[in-house]
Amino acid sequence: LLLIVRTESNIQSIRDLRGERIAMLEGDELAEMYMDTLFLRTFKQGYKNMVASIQQQTKANRIVLDLYFNKADAGLVYVNSYQVMSELNPDIKNKVKILDTFEVRSKNYSYIRKGYPLANEMRQIALSFYKSARGKQILDIYKTPELDFLKVDELDTVDQLDREHARLMAGKN
Repeated sequence: LLLIVRTESNIQSIRDLRGERIAMLEGDELAEMYMDTLFLRTFKQGYKNMVASIQQQTKANRIVLDLYFNKADAGLVYVNSYQVMSELNPDIKNKVKILDTFEVRSKNYSYIRKGYPLANEMRQIALSFYKSARGKQILDIYKTPELDFLKVDELDTVDQLDREHARLMAGKN
């Protein structure tokens, strides 16, 4: 997850985001929690009451373009979206810079109980999604550019963010 800003802006830290226009993916709870945590750390307040506007976008590439064309001051996107947009338009790397990052493998997770009898079959079906037009449609509907398997401990960074966010929220009251 990348917090990106316009290179030519005066935004050098989270403190500089007060009163700015923020673009985020619609319905992305992880991005919301991350942005809220950044503001709670800095201001002891959530971001929603501290920014000029919050623009909800359905696609991450729109967020990158909004920054590029100065329609937003900061945005949260996933690494793969930023990379694709930068490859399509190399000038994006000149006009948009990364202010902060949160290491996360994906924004979408599915869980299969350890020892579940159909676990291997489910993995094989999931991995075959890339091979068929219908599978690609399903991935597109869920805005999932890739499927990968990870270990439970790889979710630790998300758990740590969740605990920190809860602690900061409790401390703000």
